[in-house]
Formats: sequence, C-alpha cells, structure tokens
Amino acid sequence: MYFQLVMKNFLTPQQVSLYKRLHRREHDRRLADRIKIILAFNQGYSAAEIAAMLLIDEETPRRYLDTFLADGLKKLLSLKYKGSESLLSEEQKSSLKIHLSQRTYLSSKEIILYIQNEYNIKISTSGCRAILRSLGFVYRKPKLIPGKINEQKQKEFIEKYNELKQNLSDEDKIYFIDGVHPTHNVKPAFGWVLKSDKKTIRSNTGRQRININGALCLDKKEVLIQESKTINAQSTISLFEIILSKNPAAKNIFIISDNARYYKCALLSQWLEKNTTIKMVYLPSYSPNLNLIERVWRHMHKKVTYNQYYEKFSLFRDNILKFFLEFQSNWEDVAKLLNDKFQIIGNTA
Repeated sequence: MYFQLVMKNFLTPQQVSLYKRLHRREHDRRLADRIKIILAFNQGYSAAEIAAMLLIDEETPRRYLDTFLADGLKKLLSLKYKGSESLLSEEQKSSLKIHLSQRTYLSSKEIILYIQNEYNIKISTSGCRAILRSLGFVYRKPKLIPGKINEQKQKEFIEKYNELKQNLSDEDKIYFIDGVHPTHNVKPAFGWVLKSDKKTIRSNTGRQRININGALCLDKKEVLIQESKTINAQSTISLFEIILSKNPAAKNIFIISDNARYYKCALLSQWLEKNTTIKMVYLPSYSPNLNLIERVWRHMHKKVTYNQYYEKFSLFRDNILKFFLEFQSNWEDVAKLLNDKFQIIGNTA
C-alpha cells in the first residue's frame, strides 16, 4: 500500500518540473487532478487533505498514488481501464441501480461487499467506481428536506401563484413575508485559508438577537422590514400598514406567508376584515423552498454574519439594518437568486 512506501519529496526536482508542465498543458480535468494529487503527496499533504481540497473521497488519492508507484505516470493517466464493470450483466446493473437509488452508502467498500454478497462477484475499487459512473452516480452529500413535505401541494401552490401573476393588474402586488431572528454571533462558513494557518474566529455569547418581520416584492425589487421586540400579530399588522402605504393605488395586495400562528390569529383576521386590499395566500406546510424571502435571509447571513465578528451588539445590528437599507440598490447581487421559477422538493425531486 502507498502509506508503506511513500515519503515526502519522493519525486526528483526534474520530475516535479515536468509534471507541473504536463499539468498546465492537460485539458482533461480528470487527468490534471491526478497529476495534482501526485504533486500534493510529494509536498507532504495527506490523502485526507488532498481529498478535502479536490472535493473527492479519501480513497481516490490513495488509489492514484498506488497506481503511480506501481506502474508510473503513463498508467495513471490512462482512461482506458474500466475495472470490472463488464462482470455485471445488464440485468444485474439495473437491479443494482434500483438498490443504490433507495439506499445511500458512505463508501465504495460497502457497495463492493453488497455486490459480492448479492451477485457473488468480486470487483476492485476502481471497477466499482466505473460501475457507479456508468449508472449515473456521483459522490456527494444529500440535502435534508422536511419529512412531512407534500409535493402535490407544492405543485398546486405554484399553479395558484402563476394564475395570480397572470391576472395581476399593474397596480396590484404580490409580497412574500416571513420573520427572521439574526443572533449576535458568528456563523462559521467555508472559505479559502492558508494551509498553515489554523484559522479561528472570535464568537459572542449569542444572547442578543434582532427580530425582523420582512416582505419581499419581486415586481418592485424591494424588501420592506419592521424591527420589533417580538414578531406577533401586532408587528405583522404594522408591516402590512407599511406595505399599504407603499402601494396606495393597489386594489389587491397578495401576501404569501407560511402558517405561523400570528398570520392566522383572531387579531390579524379582524384587521384583514377591515383592510380588504390585503389578501392572504398561505404556503403549503413545510415548504420554505416556495417562500422567496427565505433566500433574502440566507443572502443576508452570507453578507453580514458568515465569518464576521462584531464585538458590540450595536455594530452587529447596524450592519444587519444596513444590508436591508442598501438592498434595492444592490439588486444585481441577488437578481439570479430571487426568481420565482420554483423547484419542487421531495423524495422524487
């Protein structure tokens, strides 16, 4: 195995110079990465570090180094080898694809063991990966979705939303609303740092936060916010009054919200009976993907709280509010993010 043989600086200076030239000239990303892996091992990087940099699993750099040490660079840069893919029949590959679609394995070793137990066929790691690639599988982390999400209700909402848009007059508007509670603390996020730098960020107690009720209108390219001690029916009514004041000619203002209690309580219902311009449209339960203002909150965190330390709460609050104050003038930053081509999420999405 490679770890029994390899040491730092196992390449000669001439080899390093040659491999760097080959890397610059190589147009195939797969082959360029293989050269990069060998050069990284030569510099003393571990398989785990290389895997993290290239966003691949740890077995891949180890396998490429084994191939290089055993057979040289020419063999490493060969893409003709297909492993043991041909050992599986089309029927077996079809059943394997169904099985892997229903269960997510953490490593190719587990899949190799399954193939051996299920089909009585032994394959190598490279052969297993060749099979997975041929079946359309890639190595990545699945996304979490709410367990109670309903795809049909999402489709019905999108149909209703598109119908609203088609029948909307120039004066009438659609707003997406929601509350957000930025906490006075740092949100650690991935970023480029020196390998030798043990990057640290100071943190706060997280005891203070801002409560913001917000409304997004795509047509007007604006976000309206109302800061409150708490988000409830009273603060929601205050936000609605701001929306009404911004749209005096509108006969219909459709408010799209989730199913929070303060959006459905008696106090707000009584207010809506007197202010018929505002019409509530409720999202399906567990469907934050359909509320566009959720994307505004994520962008706000990216710009203000990710890897950013604010010693004083007042400075933290000022930067949060500044983000919204400058939102409309910075619309180009979020134009691609804020579009209403909704993606339905669920087990079959």
